[in-house]
Amino acid sequence: MALPPEAIVRLNLGHIWLADMSLGIPVHGFLIKHPAGAGLVDTGYGTPLALIKDYRPVNASVAVALRKHDVDPSDIRWVINSHLHFDHCGQNAVFPQAPFYVQRVEYEGRYRYADTPAEWLDFAGARYELLDGERGYQRGSRVADG
Repeated sequence: MALPPEAIVRLNLGHIWLADMSLGIPVHGFLIKHPAGAGLVDTGYGTPLALIKDYRPVNASVAVALRKHDVDPSDIRWVINSHLHFDHCGQNAVFPQAPFYVQRVEYEGRYRYADTPAEWLDFAGARYELLDGERGYQRGSRVADG
């Protein structure tokens, strides 16, 4: 079952600036309005922003972004982290009810990203579902490695 295009909603989760660039880099997540329940791909970066101050972040709350689309954070049934860099997993703790799907190789090397604060990954109640390559997690959808 393919989802219609309007079932995938891009969320603006702020932007960062790289020290050597004068260009802001947008940070996005994606709300997936699946018939079996809403899901999310990437959660943006978390707080306190002082932990990533070198990137001059302008944050946007993932909870506020979801509510703009009439979705409460408690409605999110699952989260996919494309990878575990700070701008993709920083607000995972907003979703304590949801499992976090991530590639096993990414999870096992999660501390290789020096800029990702450990507390944004290893918070109380975090449940990571580790994937090895491509896998379906809801009927009609899948997570692929790479």
